Parts: sequence; C-alpha cells; structure tokens
Amino acid sequence: MTNAAKKFSQAAIGLKKVLEKNRISRKHEKKISGFFQKQKALVLKKLPKFEHYFMEEVKLQQVKNPKRIIDEFQRTFMDIADDTEAELQKVILEAERDGLAAGAAQIKNTISISGVELGSFDLANPRAVAWFKQNGGSLKYIKDIQSTTRDQLKTLITNALDTGQSYTKTAKQVTDKFDEFSRSRAQMIATNETGNAYETGNRIIVDTIAQEIKMQKHWMDSGDELVTPECLANSADGWIPLNEEHSSGHQQPLRFPRCRCYEAYREAKR
Repeated sequence: MTNAAKKFSQAAIGLKKVLEKNRISRKHEKKISGFFQKQKALVLKKLPKFEHYFMEEVKLQQVKNPKRIIDEFQRTFMDIADDTEAELQKVILEAERDGLAAGAAQIKNTISISGVELGSFDLANPRAVAWFKQNGGSLKYIKDIQSTTRDQLKTLITNALDTGQSYTKTAKQVTDKFDEFSRSRAQMIATNETGNAYETGNRIIVDTIAQEIKMQKHWMDSGDELVTPECLANSADGWIPLNEEHSSGHQQPLRFPRCRCYEAYREAKR
C-alpha cells in the first residue's frame, strides 16, 4: 500500500471512529438528560416546604439565619441524591459499556497484524473489569456528579435568600438550572464517558496485540481551528511507543470533556 493510500485509509478509519463515538454519545445523552429531568421533578416536589422563607421581591426583607435554611435545603437534596444514586450509576455504566464494546469491536475490525489471533472480546475481559473499577462507573464519580448539582443549587438558593427573591422566581430558576443540566451537562457527561470508554476499548485490544508484537500509537486531532494547543502538541509527537505518555501526560484521548481527538495504532516500524 502506498503512503497516500495509507493516509487515506487512516483518515477513513478516523472519520468512522468520530461518527461512531458521536452516535453512541447522542444515544446516552438522552438517557442522562432524562435522569436530570427526573431529579428536577423530585426537587420541585420538595421545594414548596421552603416557600415561606422567600419574600416577595418588593419587600426585600432580611432573612434570619439563612445558613440554617441553606443547610436544610442541602439535606433535602442529598436525600434525593441518595435515592437516585443507583439509577445514575446504572445510566453511566450503560454508556461506558456501550462505548467500551464499540471501541473494542472497531479496532478488531480495522487492525490487522500478521500472526496475531485477537480472539473474542467481552466486558468480562480482565482489562475491562479493571478499567470499570477505577473509572466513571465508580461510586466516587457518581457522588461527584451529585455534589456538583448540590453545589450549583446551593448557590442559586443562597442568592435568592440574599436578595429577598420571591418563591415563584426561585422555583423558576431551579427549573431552568435542571433544564440546563439536561442539555449541556448531559451532553458533556455522555461525550466524556462514552468517548473515554471507546478509546479504552481500542487500547484493550491493542494491549493484547502488544503481548506478542511491538506497537506504536499516534494522537490524532480533528484538524480544525478549535483544536487546543495541548492536543496539537500531542499530535506533533507523531508515532511513539505504546506505553509512552503524550506531551500532555495522557496515554490516550480524551484529554478533557468534549475532546474530539482519537488514537491511532500500528505495528512498530523495525
């Protein structure tokens, strides 16, 4: 195969990876968005018990002991978070499992190393199990998502109490905040979790090959003006040994949520 043909083939593979990652991300974005909408309904159901703490805006009265009210609201939300923790973990794990399986299938279908039998792959693969134990499906990650929601709601409620805001306006802001979570935040979580899992699925198969054949990797960016300097530096590394870190210190994409880069692999040149 000529160099031009190799470059064309690699570009086609890269485009397919990007499209497939986007497809999986969109699928699970809807599920994560639905989770935030369910949480919104639960919070709004509990919110009326705080109604008497909020003054009409024209009064602008000073709320006595706002910290007690804020602490009470936070406890209320964390009760909701505890009740929805298992559901959130299930949604995140589904996204990661889809991404990991698709990434493993993609690399098996596009890489060919003479004399290496890749065999079958499933999520019981020891490398896959180890990754799941350390990454997004972990309880710590789920609690981090819930804590971020709690902190943003705390800021909203604190500002409402500080300014003597009406209950009606505060409830509307809570609704808007969860709708924002359902759009931008759900998209970010879905893109990050499915993308990282997809690239990990690639890497698990390549690590299997590397037990017999020396392999190289290349960080591939999206080739437009939106690529960050750090990702450009990783691309500029060129082909490097499989276990060597890229310039940013990452082993593989994604470098940050919504990163559009991917890793390419090949047998090391002799």
